[in-house]
Amino acid sequence: RGNWGEIQAEKILEDGGLVKGQHFKTQEILETGGKPDITLNLPNEKVLHLDVKFPLQNYISYLGVVDKINNTIEENEISILEDKSKELKNSFLQDVRDRVDEVTKEGYIDPANNTIDYALMFVPVEGVFQFIVENELELKTKNVDIYDEAMEKKVILVPPSLLLVYLSTIRSAVDTFNLQDQAKDLIELHRIFLTQWEKYRLQIESLQSNITSLQKKYDELTNVRTNELFKVVERIDDLKFEDSEKTED
Repeated sequence: RGNWGEIQAEKILEDGGLVKGQHFKTQEILETGGKPDITLNLPNEKVLHLDVKFPLQNYISYLGVVDKINNTIEENEISILEDKSKELKNSFLQDVRDRVDEVTKEGYIDPANNTIDYALMFVPVEGVFQFIVENELELKTKNVDIYDEAMEKKVILVPPSLLLVYLSTIRSAVDTFNLQDQAKDLIELHRIFLTQWEKYRLQIESLQSNITSLQKKYDELTNVRTNELFKVVERIDDLKFEDSEKTED
């Protein structure tokens, strides 16, 4: 999982114009003993560490169970599979939570050694990132929003589509002003953006559904009802014609 994630992340960085050995390094051992998968060089001699060892096994198992649910008609079996899917979902989210904790303990965030106040944790699949954002870890005493909890611990979960966005924002911030004072505001804006984007998407879907329903009613009005009205008008004309013939007689 580390090699695959590293290859994917490196390709994104290189496609974005970054050069390995100049703009970023891989597998560099830190003074703390930690070994981040990718270390990104920032302005003002700052560095940003990127972890790519993402735990996917329980998520893959979860998808397998969901697929069985969608292809099963036995109610008893569906009930068992739904319990299993819930268990695997929780296990996956706990895996992510545990990995976040590992990142915080491996020296990835160490301002004394020129790191910024945050580290990045690469989520190699867009759908997995969306799944994490939309779901909560269900514990006995509370539910935990894994994405928000990671942010509080200064670990940013980032999917492939946002890796260069985050990096560009952070590089610009370091180059322009003191990131230590402003990074929290920047990261919070990214979090707000994701939240508002999801609300926007849901409202667009709802509006589209309403438009479809309205279009259906409009078609019924303009086609079915209009046809019925024309039938009545035609009947009235027939009656007028019949009445006119009687008058002439």
